[in-house]
Amino acid sequence: MASRNAALVTGAAKRIGAEIALHLAGRGYDIALHYGISEKQALETAEKVRGHGVSCELFQTDFKDLEATEKLLSQVKKTFPNLNLLVNNAAVFQSGRISETCAKKMVETFQINFISPYLLMREFHETVKKGSIINMLDERITRYDHTHSAYTLSKKALRELTYMASREFAPKTRVNAIAPGYVLPPTSENPDMKKVLKQIPMGGTGEVKDVLSAFDYLIDSDYVTGQIMYVDGGRHV
Repeated sequence: MASRNAALVTGAAKRIGAEIALHLAGRGYDIALHYGISEKQALETAEKVRGHGVSCELFQTDFKDLEATEKLLSQVKKTFPNLNLLVNNAAVFQSGRISETCAKKMVETFQINFISPYLLMREFHETVKKGSIINMLDERITRYDHTHSAYTLSKKALRELTYMASREFAPKTRVNAIAPGYVLPPTSENPDMKKVLKQIPMGGTGEVKDVLSAFDYLIDSDYVTGQIMYVDGGRHV
């Protein structure tokens, strides 16, 4: 176990988080698979990860519990002393305009989408000899998404944290981010997709493999830090 690299992937039970964990396992990483409430999916993903011949351990943490969140990275380090990659993927996608968003919903969104990555990034930098952090953002950070105000604000804050940490943590820890746009599985249906496609210069939706290619670049590029990679078909421009 100690001879391999290890990665902590938050929110890795399902969807894009699970795909990231599986991709990293395919690259030979041991996986610390964090999940919040999706235990069944986490167990299923862990079995698939182990199918790549690497180690995988589950770590359940409610990111609304800041005390538990602060302990997560030290727990992972005990199991995987070879930890050198942190992927902040866990997020909640709350809908609502600013005027419709209560304080409780705003605080909860920021705790999960911003404060927990902040705590993990700080601890990672302090305890990992040399490593890389990749934050998952959203192409919405470049515009005003009035229907998801709390979510968009939290991701904008994480973008700024990515920039600030890349300066403060260098050269020991590289900090980058990926901002996906519409990355949908082939079976997904969206009644408004024709309208959305008109806003995308590339004229189509992306695939998970496009996001994973961005991961490969950021992992392998030792001289790259402070970058936001948009995987959105050019929609952010």
